[in-house]
Amino acid sequence: MSHGGDMAINRIFETSALRQGIVVELNSENYSDVYSIYGFHFELVAEKLKSDDLSVTYQFYIQRLGTNDPILTYEQSQLETFSLRNDRFCNYSISVQYWYQGYQVIKSTGKKKQRFGKIKTLQTPVFIVELPKNQSIDEKTSPNQLLVLYSLTFPAN
Repeated sequence: MSHGGDMAINRIFETSALRQGIVVELNSENYSDVYSIYGFHFELVAEKLKSDDLSVTYQFYIQRLGTNDPILTYEQSQLETFSLRNDRFCNYSISVQYWYQGYQVIKSTGKKKQRFGKIKTLQTPVFIVELPKNQSIDEKTSPNQLLVLYSLTFPAN
């Protein structure tokens, strides 16, 4: 692992970021997935905040996990590479896509920069998306799935 995991060769975030996508069903309350890269472990989180007759609201964020976090499997915590660095700058983006009334809707945080430490700043700011519910009889035009795309790079410090 050269340069401590720095991805200096990947200069253009939009084309070289590592991506992890998840499909979230709107009837599920929350979803999370673990993403490990260069000895750093991250949890990708999607949580339903509220649901009413007019809309469904979700929040999305990325949080850093410690090497001994109970959510990690044995392989992730003991057999994969680990980093001795206490903190790390990351470029990240969270994008949410869904279909509404025949049109594709994309909402995104855009490219953000965040320092993830072991003690301070363990997660990104929360990204909140409110999805409208269609008031017509035809439920096929209401969104029923979200495609959530988490993108991440480690720039050289």
